[in-house]
Amino acid sequence: MYDYREPWKIKIARVINAMMEEAGAGSISPESVIAEIPPNPEMGDIGFPMFSYAKALRKGPPQIALAVRERLEAEGIAAGVEAQG
Repeated sequence: MYDYREPWKIKIARVINAMMEEAGAGSISPESVIAEIPPNPEMGDIGFPMFSYAKALRKGPPQIALAVRERLEAEGIAAGVEAQG
């Protein structure tokens, strides 16, 4: 069965790594990206908590999520991505 989370984990890791490089921080692997199903269907089909990147990026999870969304949308990868939390 196809796991739709894996391609998204790769995309999220790529964006987070670009942000970490800009911040002079380390890097992450796609395997370390947490993909979860939101508890409420109104929150979407898949979620990626940003808490684990806050210290390295020196930003709060909402700011990180917003930056990830903006980068994905700028690349035309995802329309309708929302930063929640």
